[in-house]
Amino acid sequence: MNNIYNTPDSNLDKTEENIVVIRPRSVTVIAGIFILLAIIDFIFSIQSGLIYKTNTIDSTGAEISDGYRVELLWLIFYAIGAGLMRGGKFARAIACIFGIIALIVPGVIFIYYLYITPAKNYFNIKRCERCGDTKYINNSYIFKGVSCRKCSKTLDFKSA
Repeated sequence: MNNIYNTPDSNLDKTEENIVVIRPRSVTVIAGIFILLAIIDFIFSIQSGLIYKTNTIDSTGAEISDGYRVELLWLIFYAIGAGLMRGGKFARAIACIFGIIALIVPGVIFIYYLYITPAKNYFNIKRCERCGDTKYINNSYIFKGVSCRKCSKTLDFKSA
């Protein structure tokens, strides 16, 4: 009689464990490119000055206006790289836009690897079991995982 009836499975006795999300190598490489560009731009910005004065001169040689310029491209590159490492959908779109602005070929390569290959699942997999669709915060600065903002359940990232 044990063969006939099986008790239904219950969700009550499941243990809470950290979910491990596998980060595709292509995402790590593209994010690394943006972080490397951020480091290079930061070094050049430090050498020339992060904030410097600008002057506008008309055709007679007289100064029309002056102002200040702040170099923050390195911060944008770093934000894109960090966003890709944590699986941000907005960072994925901005990375493709920057690739297209740089040249068509890198943009097409970024679109292919971030939207068409199985790496696209990496950006859609982060869903909290308790809260559903939610926002996440970084677990560490080394991009090893994220935590749910509402219930603080962690998702750990593992590189492929």
